[in-house]
Amino acid sequence: MPTATPRCCGCYERARGCAITWDDGPNGKVSNVDFVEQLEEESKKPGVVARNDGDPRRIGFDEWLRRSQAGA
Repeated sequence: MPTATPRCCGCYERARGCAITWDDGPNGKVSNVDFVEQLEEESKKPGVVARNDGDPRRIGFDEWLRRSQAGA
């Protein structure tokens, strides 16, 4: 919206002269590259098992499939 006016001053005439100062906060300097690097590092760490439907090699694929679909 190129014609949008910030509502920081109370009326249109005063709002045109209003200067907005953004506070980026503590993560203001974080880039996409930093985010991807952090995700890559975290993916190398062992995680927590959220769901375990058994081992398909031990109980048979059909039984494993039935168990996994029953909990879905």
